[in-house]
Order: sequence, then C-alpha cells, then structure tokens
Amino acid sequence: KDGSKVLDVGCGIGIVSLNVAKCLTKSSIIGVDIKKQNIITANELLNKSKLCNVNFIHGDINKQKNIKVDYVILSNILEHIENRTKFLKKIQKITNSKIFLIRVPNFERDWQIAMRKELGIYYFSDNDHKIEHTVNQLTNDLEKADFKIQELITTWGEIWAKCEYGI
Repeated sequence: KDGSKVLDVGCGIGIVSLNVAKCLTKSSIIGVDIKKQNIITANELLNKSKLCNVNFIHGDINKQKNIKVDYVILSNILEHIENRTKFLKKIQKITNSKIFLIRVPNFERDWQIAMRKELGIYYFSDNDHKIEHTVNQLTNDLEKADFKIQELITTWGEIWAKCEYGI
C-alpha cells in the first residue's frame, strides 16, 4: 500500500527496492545488504533515478536492532539461509512486521535439477544455496516460523508467497 514502510532484506543492487519506490511514491523503502559493493551500486542507481523515498543500508540484517516496517520483502534470500525458521523469527522481531513478501527459486522448475539430485550430483542453482524449495518445503519453513501463507503463486520457476505472521 502506498504510504507504507517497506524493508527489502538482501536487496542486492536495489532493483526490487527501486521498482517498489517508483510504484509507491508515498512509501518509504529501505534496502539492506551485507555486501558493500551491492549498496554502492544501489546508491548509484538511486542517484540516477531521482527517487527520494529509498534508503540503502550496508550491513547484516541480523545485527540490526529496530527497523519498524509494515512489509518485509525477502526476494531470493531464504534459499541462502541455513536456519530459515530462526532467520524469519529474527527478522519479524527486528521489524515487527506482520506481512512478508517472499520469493524463492522453485526446485520443480526444471527436470534437470531433480535428476541431478537423484544422481547425487550437485544440483543447487547457486553455490551459496542451502536449499532449493518445493512448495511443500517452503510451506513447512513458514509454518515452523509461525507464518501463514495468504497467497502462493508459482511462476517462471519461482515460488511467490504473501505471508502473515502470527495468525
């Protein structure tokens, strides 16, 4: 909703944050990323965009104390996290947000991934991935963290979920 406070965790070079800011011009968008070069690039893109409702922060979200927001975006983040339940609960505590917008790669996007797993060959799509989610795995991860899925879509090899905390 326009006028909301939005946190984009693991924002990378800020593409999602900037697109949200363009659409929700009365909202305040915060992008945070652990990689300094990503934030440098995000700020360069921000300067070119002339948007004034975005702020990029370099740092580890797990070390933040208080970033109260209405919405949290986790776009292609959960697959990089070993203990997703703990991570989700920590982010919820830091932000006090009830709404999380989550996107993860879908394990079932391509037959080759399942075949590689069955053959015992490395099957992750990124060297840093800890999991390639199926819909059931994502649902289980979210339920363990006390999130309820309000909407779930699979598209373009990804799973998109709108979740509410504590319902």
